[in-house]
Amino acid sequence: MELVSHIAAGGLLGWLVDHWRGSFPTWVAVGTIAGLVVGMTEMIRTAMKAQKRATEQMSPRKSGPREVETGSSVGTKGETAYKPGDGKPADAISDDDDERER
Repeated sequence: MELVSHIAAGGLLGWLVDHWRGSFPTWVAVGTIAGLVVGMTEMIRTAMKAQKRATEQMSPRKSGPREVETGSSVGTKGETAYKPGDGKPADAISDDDDERER
């Protein structure tokens, strides 16, 4: 709808200039083409903004460091806590691993 309104506004302004100067088809054509260029530019700019927003929403958000709990101690931010002797990160350890150790 914006494209149509830009074209119409350009054509109307061109018609007014033609009516004022007495040179009918010249400024109507110039105004219509200018309205088309402005309308297409706005349409492309709006589409690019929408694409950027859609891409940002689809990409995983970068989360900051988090604290990891490992049984009796709490890991510090930015570190991966490991269970002694296991070699697996603490979040990869299931409840079954805890029961087998007991």
